[in-house]
Amino acid sequence: MNVKKMKTYCGVCGKETEQEEVKDEIAPGVYVRSTRCTVCGEEWTSHEELEGAKNELRKLGYTRLRRKLGKVGEALVLRIPKDIQEQMGLREGDYVDLYTTKDEVRVKVKVAQRR
Repeated sequence: MNVKKMKTYCGVCGKETEQEEVKDEIAPGVYVRSTRCTVCGEEWTSHEELEGAKNELRKLGYTRLRRKLGKVGEALVLRIPKDIQEQMGLREGDYVDLYTTKDEVRVKVKVAQRR
């Protein structure tokens, strides 16, 4: 993450602040620039920046799905739609890797590595 500071007024809290321009990698090789208020911490990204990132992700073959978690016993379950199962050759019993940080979980499926 690269940070560049500039003095201005926050559009959210209205206070004079050194806003930070933040550049985050949202996917491998895809970056988005946002602005963060150093007083209230609010971040915002321009519509143009979001559209550019969305187009770049599309070119690289990324898709985003919002899925509702289910529950089986004490465990939460992530359901994968049938079209993605078929596209990737997934089947019941396949293993997936979960990569976690304090505020994010990424799922990686390696179809060829069935156990």
